[in-house]
Amino acid sequence: MSVFRGWTKLESAKTGRWVAGGIVLLTVVAAVQTFFAYVASRQQVLRAEERAARVTQVAAEIRRLREVPTFAAVGADSQRSIARRIEEALRESGLSEDRVLRIQPPNQPYRLGNSPYQVYPTRIELQNVTLPQLVDFAYALHDASKGLTVTDLRLWVPRSASGVGAERWSVEVTLTQLAFSPKTR
Repeated sequence: MSVFRGWTKLESAKTGRWVAGGIVLLTVVAAVQTFFAYVASRQQVLRAEERAARVTQVAAEIRRLREVPTFAAVGADSQRSIARRIEEALRESGLSEDRVLRIQPPNQPYRLGNSPYQVYPTRIELQNVTLPQLVDFAYALHDASKGLTVTDLRLWVPRSASGVGAERWSVEVTLTQLAFSPKTR
């Protein structure tokens, strides 16, 4: 029996070494996996930080561009040119010139904030206009290449309108021209 007892002690010592070696090996594998997981996570965090910084830059650029006009003329058109544009818009919208009550050209242009752009508003007052005619008129006034756009519309029912079926409106349209005009020092 003593032979078997020695053999058992010898076997348990070998088994113990194998178990200890297995535990060390598993610990090393787990440590390596943890390290690689950490490296991958760190790279994801760095990429996320880079994306967040880029988003912040883009958001700042969007805020800056919101304040810059989308279109502007190189210089302001003459009053004669604006009058021709209004006449064209009247024709295109099917309105006769007798619908025009008043055209008020800009007294003085005003600067758009602290920018190199000046705004030239022209007020046009019309009477007895239907909504489809108004939409066509406003659309015909718009000309991005010259910085012309309708910025304000005001409608009211004329005093002479009959109650039933009166689809005619009095209208004030503000046609605005945005012109590039750098400040002189």
